[in-house]
Amino acid sequence: MSQNNRPKCHVHGDELKKGIAKSLMGYPVDEILQMDTNFPFNGIYELQGCLPRLDRPDAVKKRYCPSCKKLANEYIKSHMNKRELEG
Repeated sequence: MSQNNRPKCHVHGDELKKGIAKSLMGYPVDEILQMDTNFPFNGIYELQGCLPRLDRPDAVKKRYCPSCKKLANEYIKSHMNKRELEG
């Protein structure tokens, strides 16, 4: 936490904001794991594990760093485009 008691991203120093992340069931592809490593507060997905449960929502509240989210979206779009081209 920062001096003003608001949590900050340890990568970018941005104040974390509240948002909604999509629940992701199952084992994620390597690009998602790498995205989470590089941009830990991206707030795009919440990994829910491999065993689906009926009581898990499709989306969850989560704090995110605006810089992590922006860079993670760019990262994942570039990798999705590569996958589409590789077919």
